[in-house]
Amino acid sequence: MNNPNPATAKSRSASDSRPTSGLESITRLDGATELYGRSRETHSLSMALRRAAAGGAELIVLSGPAGIGKTTLVQQLRMPLGQQHGYFISGKFDQLQRDVPFSAIVNALQDLVRQLLTESQAQTRAWRDAIVGAVGRNGRVVTEVIPALERIIGPQPQLAALESTESQNRFNHVFQNFLQVFCRENRPLVVFLDDMQWADPASLRLLTSLLSAAGTHSLLLIASCRDSEVAATHPFMVAVKELERRAVPVHTVQMAPLGWADITQFIGDSLLMDGDTAAPLAETVREKTGGNPFFMRQFLQKLQRDGLLTFDIASGTSRCDLAAVRSLAITENVADLVAQKIGRLDPATQRVVSFGAAIGNRFDLATLASVAECTPERAAELLSAAVRENLLLKSEPAAEAAPVQFCFQHDRVQQAAYALVPAATRPALNLTIGRALLAAVGEDVIGQLFEVVNHMN
Repeated sequence: MNNPNPATAKSRSASDSRPTSGLESITRLDGATELYGRSRETHSLSMALRRAAAGGAELIVLSGPAGIGKTTLVQQLRMPLGQQHGYFISGKFDQLQRDVPFSAIVNALQDLVRQLLTESQAQTRAWRDAIVGAVGRNGRVVTEVIPALERIIGPQPQLAALESTESQNRFNHVFQNFLQVFCRENRPLVVFLDDMQWADPASLRLLTSLLSAAGTHSLLLIASCRDSEVAATHPFMVAVKELERRAVPVHTVQMAPLGWADITQFIGDSLLMDGDTAAPLAETVREKTGGNPFFMRQFLQKLQRDGLLTFDIASGTSRCDLAAVRSLAITENVADLVAQKIGRLDPATQRVVSFGAAIGNRFDLATLASVAECTPERAAELLSAAVRENLLLKSEPAAEAAPVQFCFQHDRVQQAAYALVPAATRPALNLTIGRALLAAVGEDVIGQLFEVVNHMN
């Protein structure tokens, strides 16, 4: 069964009349998706992309509660950006790794390098020349954090020893020059950083320096956060104020819950219900979920599992026991519903999923297998059930030697999975994870030093 996602596709091709037995995303023939109830937000991002393509550099602060659809909204920029031959990269700050500096930025840059490695040899050589020209003899500053970049620019010379403050300034300056290579007029760079409420101070300083630098053009930084967790004194908001003081354009896009009309349209489209049937169900869904798309998805899936929402092949539409749905004593806490879903997994799968949550929002199969003391094949077999239940996303490696990656569909899912680990055993588990990470990186410990130490600490 596919996931319903009120923050995703909106229209079905008229030629696609096949019946649906579940909740699904509805994609147009051109591959694009339209969001329900997000026309204002989509327009704001589209205009920001145009300004970046014209040479501008700005920050979009995308705020809203967990599960409101911030990530799905930003993903809509991929298609128009691809048409401009620009780059879209993303990273996510992790609630369990707040002491790891630059974690989301490093993830985003690793994403960028993976994209570069898929291009032609001629393009790769051109990027090599441009990058080397930008970083000079300080290329090791970047390759120590992103080792895969050596596959493009080759091994880099040792760095001159500097005092702490000078070393930090060099780091910011080199990374600033490195990123500016990919910010070109009519071919902008879009960087999406999620969960800024967990951003570390070093990352905030680097982003502030990058956006306010005179040489930064054609860059769109989209930083999402949970508005309930970022007061005016939060470090992220302080950084935003500093950018405004430096005359960097900053625009805030506030995402609100979906209204009754949008929920009605989504339910009608994805469940093949007419308006009269969809409207009362939409009102109940709105009352139960507050119009939060992620919670709506979980709630509607629960109705299907409980047999209260079924598809009738004969009539080609869905049927709902509305009276039973209205009487449900359902919690309004998204994590509770997700925890119920995790609780239905096999105990062995629960165990490896909880270990994955302890590793982080994203983890690779080899590290998980080491921590779980099983083979990678066995770990993959156990995780497959969580993937089928849409708790995890599996990312196939871009390069043959790259590890298989998994990430949690939502940080609430990670929270619920991590809660399965008894508090008394967490220190030992984190020590095991730290040792596994250390063993995996071997001599190349610099690139993951903070992550390893964070787990061991």
